[in-house]
Amino acid sequence: MRFLMIMAITSWVSTNSLYHPVHVSVTNIELKKAEQKIEYSIRIFADDFEYALIHHYNKEISLTDSITAEEKNLVLMYLNNAFGIIVDDQKHLPACGDLKFNDESTWIFCEVKLENKEIEKIRLVNRLLIDFFPDQTNLTVFSADDYQAGFQFDRLSHETEIDMSLIKNNKVQNQ
Repeated sequence: MRFLMIMAITSWVSTNSLYHPVHVSVTNIELKKAEQKIEYSIRIFADDFEYALIHHYNKEISLTDSITAEEKNLVLMYLNNAFGIIVDDQKHLPACGDLKFNDESTWIFCEVKLENKEIEKIRLVNRLLIDFFPDQTNLTVFSADDYQAGFQFDRLSHETEIDMSLIKNNKVQNQ
């Protein structure tokens, strides 16, 4: 009986240690007005992201340095559906160059080219993995000039709008 109890506990611990108890992504967004672009990076747990990709596209994708062009396209397709930067009511599809991987995380580096005009508002949409993990939290830091704000997105709240006139006039928004 004791042997069975030890086996059950060992099995439970080894199974649960494969999964982490927190589902979170971190996104850093930087508006570079002089260069007319927005650069951003997303860090997301690799196992969570692989799970989402398998269920979305019915294809097992291993997020490693040996990712194929087809697999990278699926990663970017998911990203474009779940994450968005809307500038003055126009969604901009990013140019995503680098994908970097380690044992736990996937890093995605993107940039959005902007038109030469004054920006009135930026809407951020971040629904990464919220359709798979009810406790998913997507932390986002937005920077422009001397302004920096942090946002927390989840299944109940997954978008926000930034009024650029408040930044221009050095007024702080309530987050």
